[in-house]
Amino acid sequence: MKKLFFTLAIFTSLFSFAQKDKAAVDTMVAQFTQSLEDRGVLNYFSTTRYCDGNIEMIQMPNGRMCASKTTFYEVYVFWQEESKNYGKKIDNCGIFASIELTNGSVYEYFMDHVSDFEKNPVKPYSISKKESGPVVGQGTEIHNCHHAFTFKDFDNEFSQSYNLFDLTNDAEEANTNYEYNKGLTLVTLDMMLDEAIIAIEESPNFIRI
Repeated sequence: MKKLFFTLAIFTSLFSFAQKDKAAVDTMVAQFTQSLEDRGVLNYFSTTRYCDGNIEMIQMPNGRMCASKTTFYEVYVFWQEESKNYGKKIDNCGIFASIELTNGSVYEYFMDHVSDFEKNPVKPYSISKKESGPVVGQGTEIHNCHHAFTFKDFDNEFSQSYNLFDLTNDAEEANTNYEYNKGLTLVTLDMMLDEAIIAIEESPNFIRI
């Protein structure tokens, strides 16, 4: 019985050591972006990608396991420093090393369109016949997935977010905001980020610190 209790105790400590929630992720992001500002970096942005209720379990470099307490959040921060472009990933399980990006198009696009991001958010999925009832999609799992953004442009800071379902047109009734949303600079930035995120995660320097 004592052996079983000891085994359970080890198992519990193994999986509870890093069950961090959104508040913990937000704290890590805030601490890192404050370090950027302390170094004089006043223009940067972050994107957070998550699906409600999606829990991830990750083996850490020290061999221990980390599991998100509720939803798993992946945050990517982008900035420019000393004429070099960087990206960094932060998630429920900690912080990764900063990665120098050879392609600066994401940061340049951010600086060129930051005011447009603030004025033109993504509109929700809308149908022409409101009396038809709730919008029902073919891939309902996408209803729970979101992309959120925080932009810092000197003293101006603002956020935008949307459900990925808002960018689709495959529900039982057409999305009247589909073409509008697809034409937004914010959505274009999000599409550009897909490639930038791949560059970060495929870098040989992409390690947890």
